[in-house]
Amino acid sequence: MLETDTLTRPTQMTKSNLNEALNALSTKLVTTWKHTANSLHKDIQELGKQLSHMEDKCDELSTVQNDLATNVEHQATKLDIMESKLADIEDRVCRNNLRLRGAQEDVLPVSLPAYVRGLFHAYVPEIPVDILLIDRVHRIPKPQHLLASLPRDVLLCAHYFLFLFYKAFDRLHWGFLTTVV
Repeated sequence: MLETDTLTRPTQMTKSNLNEALNALSTKLVTTWKHTANSLHKDIQELGKQLSHMEDKCDELSTVQNDLATNVEHQATKLDIMESKLADIEDRVCRNNLRLRGAQEDVLPVSLPAYVRGLFHAYVPEIPVDILLIDRVHRIPKPQHLLASLPRDVLLCAHYFLFLFYKAFDRLHWGFLTTVV
C-alpha cells in the first residue's frame, strides 16, 4: 500500500523546488525565444538582401526595356524612311507599265490578272492569248486629293509591252487606258 500511496499522491513541492523549476523554465523559455528571435532576424536580413537584389534587377530590366523601346522607335523611323525610299525607287523603275483607270474596286487582287485579260479581250479581241502575258498586276494607292468614291488605278507590267501598247493605242476609244509609265 505504500507504493500506491506514493504514486497516487502528488509530490510535495517546496517553495525552493518550485522557484528552481520556475527559474529553469524561465531560462529555457528565454533561450528558446533568443534562438527564435536570432533565427527570425537572420531570415529577415536574408529576405532584405534578396529584396534589394530583386529591386536592382528590376531597375536594370526597366533601363533595358526603356532602351529597347527607344531602339524600336528609331527602327520604326528608319523603316518608314526605307519604305519611302523603296517606293520612290519602284516608282522610278516602272518601265513598260500600263495604268488602267476605272477598274472596279470589288475585283479581288487574286483575280486582277484575269480581269485585265478580260478587258484586253473585250477592247482588243485580235490580241492573241499567248501575247497577253502579264508579269505583275496590282492596285496602286489612291492619292489623298482624289475622291473616296473613285476606284484605285491598276498598274500592270505586260511581258510583251510594246505589242500591247501599240494595239491598244490603235483603238483610241479605250477610256480606261490613260498613261504609260
